[in-house]
Amino acid sequence: MRILLTGSSGWLGSALAPRLRALGHDVIGLDPVPSAQTQMIGSVADRDLVMRTVGENRIEAIVHSGALHKPDIEHHRNEDFIETNVRGTLNLLDA
Repeated sequence: MRILLTGSSGWLGSALAPRLRALGHDVIGLDPVPSAQTQMIGSVADRDLVMRTVGENRIEAIVHSGALHKPDIEHHRNEDFIETNVRGTLNLLDA
């Protein structure tokens, strides 16, 4: 299965990506932070990026493990949390 994994550079995503690959899945990682598990650099809040990534990679399933959370609270505006956690989730649901 072709899976889009959001938050692929984070704690959960970086552990989940190799496990999914070991099970035979083709995993495309999406995260604003580059890593070995991330092929697409960007945010789920970027609707065009999400739609393009899903379409061009013929994604069959999405595992959404990306979010801004409390440890980041001092480094981001309140609106950033809404854009990523709410708008980003809506973008993925629409994809």
